[in-house]
Formats: sequence, C-alpha cells, structure tokens
Amino acid sequence: LYCKEPVFLLIGGFTGLRLFLQYFHDKNLLKLNDGKQFLKTYFLEICLLFLSGTFLLIYFSLGGIANLFGQNPSSYSSVRAIGVFPVLASYLYFDPFLAIFFAALICRVIYLIFAKKPPDFFWDPLAFGAFLYFLSYIKLELFSTRYMAPVDLIAILYLSQFVYLLVKKKKALLLLMIFLISFVVFGRNLSY
Repeated sequence: LYCKEPVFLLIGGFTGLRLFLQYFHDKNLLKLNDGKQFLKTYFLEICLLFLSGTFLLIYFSLGGIANLFGQNPSSYSSVRAIGVFPVLASYLYFDPFLAIFFAALICRVIYLIFAKKPPDFFWDPLAFGAFLYFLSYIKLELFSTRYMAPVDLIAILYLSQFVYLLVKKKKALLLLMIFLISFVVFGRNLSY
C-alpha cells in the first residue's frame, strides 16, 4: 500500500496530529530536555513519522512527486483524472458512509471547540488521517470504490465509539435513527 496509494498521508496525518495534541496537552513535554526520555515516550509516533518521511524521500528521489500531485501529464493519475467535483460526487454517491463519517467528524470538531473539551488522542487523529487520505484522492481526481476501503474501516471504528455511547444512554429516538441510517447504508451497499 505504501508504494501504490497515499497511505503515508493517513499514517503521517495520524501520528503528526497525535504528537501535536500531545505537545499541547502534556506540559512536561516542553520540559523534556533528555532526548532519550522523549524517544522512549513517543517511540511509536516517531517511528511512524519516520516511515512516512522515508516514503516521501524515496518517492521524491524517484521523481514521483510530480506523479503524486498529478503534474506529470503521462502519469497514472493525470491519464485517469475525471475532475474534482465528479470524483467527490461519485464517492459520496457510491459510499454514503463517507458522508455520514465526515458529517460526524465536523460535528465532533464543533462540539470539541464549543464544549472546550480535549480531543481523543487516538480516535480523532486517526479520523484526521483518514480525511487526509480521502482528500488526496479528491486532489488526484481518481475514483474507484476500492480506494476508500481504509477510510471506510476507520469510519466504522470511529463511529462505533460514539454509537456505543449513544446506545448506553438507551434513548429510543437515537436508537431508531441509528438503525435507520445503518439500514439505508447497508441497503445502498448491498444494491451496489
């Protein structure tokens, strides 16, 4: 996947935002003068950022940056590009779960801003990485239903966290709404 698709954006976005949030949340992070302690605490995030950076370095050295951003007229992306708006409309039409995921993501950001609550240090950066991955295909103007498989997986996991909290409250209207949305998405995917 690293060589074929822009998964580096998903991984780099996830780990970059995770470190950024941790930087503002952990007051001791600013006082960590010891590089060993910093590496020990954030080893996984640093390794994932290193992998994403290595991918970019290899891709850049092979002249792939022009292909990555669709600037090479004979590249795979420029030959199969169909336009930004048709790609966006196609993804949202064939995969309505994406629209639900992005609506929930926007609602979550608005809620966190107005409630002045800290974001989740795992789920919110993961959703951000999935959003960057989605945007890369919009920028490349490429459409295929299989391209959004990582985003769909993350969306299911991300939304399941919040649905679980709603189910715990046992409010009949919310449960009915969740069931209807799930039924429509399942029916749409089954018909496709």
